[in-house]
Amino acid sequence: GTFAAQHSSMADKADEGGVPPAAEAETYQASPCAVRIKTIRSIFQVLGALVCILFIAQGGASFAHHEDVDDFWQGCRWFAEGCLYVAVGGCGVIFEMRVCFPRVRLHLHAFVANRLVAAVIYLWIGCFSMGGRIALSDAWEVVGRVTGILAWIVGVVDIIMCSCSDRSERLFNEEKRDLELSNVVTEGDDVTPRDWPAAASRPPSAVKYGVSPTSSASGADGGNPFGERASGKSGANAANPFGEPASGAPPGGWAAAGTGKPFGAG
Repeated sequence: GTFAAQHSSMADKADEGGVPPAAEAETYQASPCAVRIKTIRSIFQVLGALVCILFIAQGGASFAHHEDVDDFWQGCRWFAEGCLYVAVGGCGVIFEMRVCFPRVRLHLHAFVANRLVAAVIYLWIGCFSMGGRIALSDAWEVVGRVTGILAWIVGVVDIIMCSCSDRSERLFNEEKRDLELSNVVTEGDDVTPRDWPAAASRPPSAVKYGVSPTSSASGADGGNPFGERASGKSGANAANPFGEPASGAPPGGWAAAGTGKPFGAG
């Protein structure tokens, strides 16, 4: 990955007496091509924000030119047109500000959606700025045409650069985090075998009746962990490790049929 390749190159520098890898790996180092793309993108973001401000200024000029508003119906049209200038220009500024946030610029799908919507806005601004009520003044007509041409340029560039996000920076940070987590699991002090049950803390019954790790699996009691040790009882008791010999009679003797005595009585 990006971080792994950069980490290996930093390790080589450290072997040659350069800066230790831990000191350089803290921040993301973009490639020269990525730096140029980001610079061009920032320039057109600023230019797009300037287009939106000029479009809002046209809305202010539209509000100021109310001499031809003769009745209520024309007044409604005049008010709606002025609000349209301000609303669309404000939306363009918001889109240019949002692209600076990590949740947009670091994720390709969010960045593409942002740039394509902004491109549609700029292309529409370019068409709407050509003429209209704002063109009644020669000065504002020039401002409208300049704004429209700049909006078209920014819209086309946004379409071309809609996939030029900072995704590589996010992937670098994710790989770095994964590597740090793997180092914690393998070398860290917080995740140690002490969190697991120790063999010495087994219950006494497990120690008494269990098979000792050092005991051999062979012998008389190798297959019967509950039996006596091989050096203990032998003979009849070896076949019955739980008590008396098999030939012994129960207390009171065995019950005999026809004696008239209760079961188990002497």
